[in-house]
Amino acid sequence: MAELTDSWMAVYTKPRNEKKVAERFSRNGIEYYLPLIDQKRKWSDRYKTVRVPVISSYIFVRVSEQDRFAVLQDPGVLNFVYWLSKPAIVTNDEIERMRFILKEAGANYQVELEQFQPGDKVTVSDGAFAGN
Repeated sequence: MAELTDSWMAVYTKPRNEKKVAERFSRNGIEYYLPLIDQKRKWSDRYKTVRVPVISSYIFVRVSEQDRFAVLQDPGVLNFVYWLSKPAIVTNDEIERMRFILKEAGANYQVELEQFQPGDKVTVSDGAFAGN
């Protein structure tokens, strides 16, 4: 692989393919970042904690301009995210902030997925909106 840039690019994946794409990127030596968070899911007989992507259908890669084609060859990748006809750039600082926030949130919070209906009353038990 050619020399990496300091910037990351957002890649749009097929639905529910983020982890598979990340695994193939790892095997092929492509630097990637897939932000994950633990989520408690209810199965028919129990609850299970699973790691799910924070941003569905997106993964971030840091590759040289020449190696972008290798990213697009993955069967789970649909395309890069574009802005003004060029791949959208995510700075290294933004990725580091995301890592920091997820690390801090993971230490203090557990995300639970529950189904609510319009009009349901809920109480926020923790965080800035606690008690509301």
